[in-house]
Amino acid sequence: MNWGDHAACRTEEPELFFPTGTTQSALDQLIQAKSVCQHCPVTSECLAWALDTGQRAGVWGGLSEEERDRLRREHSHTVDTGTCLITVHAGQAAAAPSRPLLTIRAAACRRQS
Repeated sequence: MNWGDHAACRTEEPELFFPTGTTQSALDQLIQAKSVCQHCPVTSECLAWALDTGQRAGVWGGLSEEERDRLRREHSHTVDTGTCLITVHAGQAAAAPSRPLLTIRAAACRRQS
């Protein structure tokens, strides 16, 4: 079976995960989409797929396009296998690192030298 068969979003309207703009309505939509992801059993697989396939729009794996871009910039590195391991922390702090929110493997997050 495909991970998408187990996704919490499969019964939601797809438009929910593609808010446009920065209005309060769009921000509320983003929060609502992310709340669906919080209860999803395949968030890691979804996020890895979004990174691997270069999804630029929408909420995937509980992250917005801006958050995925930041994740690629700040937390990716190349390893010999061509994949990278990304650990996402909720509320990172230099002095007191937080417990990992999720860890994924993705092929497309390699940083170009």
